[in-house]
Amino acid sequence: MSKALFDLTALRPALTEQHTIITPNRRMAAKIHAAYAQEKVAMGLHAWPTPRVMALEAWLQSQWARLADLGYRPALTRTLLTEFQTQLMWEQILRQDEDASALLRVTSTAHTAHNAFKQLVLWQVELDDNELATTSEGVMLQRWSVKFLGQCQQRHLLPVVQLAEALSKAWQQQWLTKLNEVWLVGFDTLAPLYQSLFKVAADAVHDIRPTCEPETKALACLPRFHDELRVAAQWAKSVLTENQEAMIGIIVPTLSQCRDQVERIFQQVFEPQYMLAGTARYTLPFNFSAGTPLSQQPIVVSALMMLQLNRPHLSNSTWQALFNTPFWRISLYEEGFLAYFLRELADLQQEQLSTSLVRYRSQASYSRWYQLQQVNPQGDLLDEPSCYLTQQLQRFEQLKIEHQGGYQGNRQWPSHWAKLFAKQLELLGWPGEHRLDSVEYQQVTCFYEALKHFAGLDGFTETLTLQEALALFQRQLQQNTFQAQTKDSPIQILGALEGAGLRFSHCWLIGFDDSHWPPSPAPNPLIPIAMQVRLHMPHASAERELTFTQSLISGYQHNAQHVVFSYAKHEGEREQSPCPLLNDLPSLDINRWLKPVNNYADTLLAHRHLERWRVDHSSGVAQPAQVRGGSRILQNQALCPFKAFAEHRLRVNPWPQVVFGITPQDRGQYLHQALAFCWQQLGKRQELMVLTEEQEEQLVNAAVDEALEQFRKRQPQLMTPRLYKMEQQRLKETLLQWLSLEKARPDFEVVVIEKRRRCEFAGLPLQLQVDRIDRLADGTLLLIDYKSSTSQLQGWLGERPDNPQLPLYVLQAKQPVTALAFAEVRRGLCQWQGLAAAAVGIEGIDALTANKRRIALPAQWDELIEQWQTHLTRLVKDFLQGDIRVAPKRPQVCQQCQRQSLCRVQELLL
Repeated sequence: MSKALFDLTALRPALTEQHTIITPNRRMAAKIHAAYAQEKVAMGLHAWPTPRVMALEAWLQSQWARLADLGYRPALTRTLLTEFQTQLMWEQILRQDEDASALLRVTSTAHTAHNAFKQLVLWQVELDDNELATTSEGVMLQRWSVKFLGQCQQRHLLPVVQLAEALSKAWQQQWLTKLNEVWLVGFDTLAPLYQSLFKVAADAVHDIRPTCEPETKALACLPRFHDELRVAAQWAKSVLTENQEAMIGIIVPTLSQCRDQVERIFQQVFEPQYMLAGTARYTLPFNFSAGTPLSQQPIVVSALMMLQLNRPHLSNSTWQALFNTPFWRISLYEEGFLAYFLRELADLQQEQLSTSLVRYRSQASYSRWYQLQQVNPQGDLLDEPSCYLTQQLQRFEQLKIEHQGGYQGNRQWPSHWAKLFAKQLELLGWPGEHRLDSVEYQQVTCFYEALKHFAGLDGFTETLTLQEALALFQRQLQQNTFQAQTKDSPIQILGALEGAGLRFSHCWLIGFDDSHWPPSPAPNPLIPIAMQVRLHMPHASAERELTFTQSLISGYQHNAQHVVFSYAKHEGEREQSPCPLLNDLPSLDINRWLKPVNNYADTLLAHRHLERWRVDHSSGVAQPAQVRGGSRILQNQALCPFKAFAEHRLRVNPWPQVVFGITPQDRGQYLHQALAFCWQQLGKRQELMVLTEEQEEQLVNAAVDEALEQFRKRQPQLMTPRLYKMEQQRLKETLLQWLSLEKARPDFEVVVIEKRRRCEFAGLPLQLQVDRIDRLADGTLLLIDYKSSTSQLQGWLGERPDNPQLPLYVLQAKQPVTALAFAEVRRGLCQWQGLAAAAVGIEGIDALTANKRRIALPAQWDELIEQWQTHLTRLVKDFLQGDIRVAPKRPQVCQQCQRQSLCRVQELLL
């Protein structure tokens, strides 16, 4: 059993006499309860009276509830406000105020005003105090506070901050019996309002600050903040190894901002295997005082994603995440359909997908998938298989329509939308069918509790549309902090205030440098600074912050037997020193804890037992007709035989990456369409030459509009009017530049435009598409491949050519082709790149005999064609015979392949 985190010695009289003990937070109260229970168990007891130990806020609320039981009218008629309700009231007040209505950040200003009001109440400053009116900000705060209190009075509401004042009146009116003694534990300072309350509530007040004399105190200097965390974790592990009864405190003042980083480093040191997929959740040897927003918990994230189905459009990535969540009832979905459907959604290459489109496509996709699963597809044409996913999405939409009353702009109170959210989540089967672990169960409970509180916001906000309600509910969940209730661990990771008053055997305090300690003053901007300084309000002055820092450091130096303070030498480009209050501490030798944290993946790899099994060949292609593809099969076989095997036989392809915006592939596609339109209208060079400048521009405009209109139909959300105009201008300029290059050629006739053709090469059926074929003046043919990027003729050559497309087309042409070229159609740089049997009068298309490019070429055209025939036939034969060697032509091939986990190329290099 771990030692208790609280020393009960100083509280013994209070515990014995059952006096009231009050702590500043629930954590300390829980630790006192745990220490007391542990003591009683050690005494052999099985039952004992519960000590009267409560956090201040909980104690105040319990007394208010007691007054209600006694029939005290204010307690019966006034409802306590929650923090979120209070925030919404302040926001409404600011939006209705003429001076504040123009604020850009009403929410943050309302938060500041609320905090200022709380400070005034806690420090017992009257709202009509003349000192408040000395600044314009103070005048606004007075006006807003009066409106806030007026609304509370009118609606019979009680702000929590005024609860102590209300209780003081009840004690003065003798509705509550005066307590003999109240024991305050762990309070650094107590606001004047609470001091006044305890004077009327108790005959005697004891202020207890448990202390112990430290055996060692030291100061450690580390290069960076992450080094502090790493060394502190290594130190804690070594302490725990040497003394399993140790109770260790790790104090991180900025824990709420860096919790993820702290948790990651401590997991690497203590439980690296915890991050492995499939590892069941278990209690780690450390726990945190700082919770995380409820909206960030995975099970709640999935619920919010499901509720996003109420929006008209969702991003493609959201759809992918939504259909992959484990917290949705999926047992009724046929195995494999969701993956098939998600692939279809990804292939759409649309950043935003409407919910109506996804509903429609889910049924169409299911019908296609269903047919693929049938061994002997037979059935009635009118009997369409029913998709359970489609039915759920339709019911979800129907619920939304019913609650909207038939139109989208319907405004209702939050309670109305809360009912809709609950019904929709129930329909989708949230939180899923798997058995929830303890933490997930707590998260679901907190979520429904938050939904109940959301329903209670009626009157605290205006009526809302469905979309506004969704946004407000998400904001509420963001402000709800979730902290899982777990067993105590020997290592407590705490913020600066949470650890005050607790007892540890060892304590390491991180980040105590001179840049942050003492903190810089941060007075509330709405209260006159002179007033804050005079009343010693929090963060009001440098003197107040120095006193706070002295008290904090002194407290921690007496909270543990072994205390270490640390600081980072550098933060960004700034060099730091220790907090001046720590200069007298001896330096700590940290060398034993400076060793790097072992990477768990490297540890696993070092202990691997791999069986090497190299397979270079598989069975040959039994049915070549079932292989899909064109010249890309030969290209992949040349780049890497396994790449061709995986893509064209196994059909293992990388998951499509949805790119927001117009991709180079999109631009290449509508460039092809525009060029095809031009030459379908012209047919030959002579027709181009007779066009006037105005006619040529009209032709180009028509081609551009035709191509872009087709793209806009596919991507209506992407092609906005402004983007359409920009692309229209860019494509128009590119086409005019290219046509001017075409005019410089000798006469020609375009005989083939974007033609698809099914053929067979070396026993392999292929689907080919030729961009364009020209008949030159001498009757010979020029084969053209449009490119919107740079190209290299070297890609046509060698036993493993990078780009065998045009050589393959030459070999498949029914008429002799004596020239082939890349037509590089790029804005600002249009040119030809090609080879010909003889000069064709086109700059950039060189005759073999000229060999201006200094590449290895045969002397005769027939020899070049024979080389292509030999090399490409060899590639096809290797593919058909089952050559699946992992043999990339160069390293860059693997970088662009994304199938390394399948071919294990990295393991082969070991």
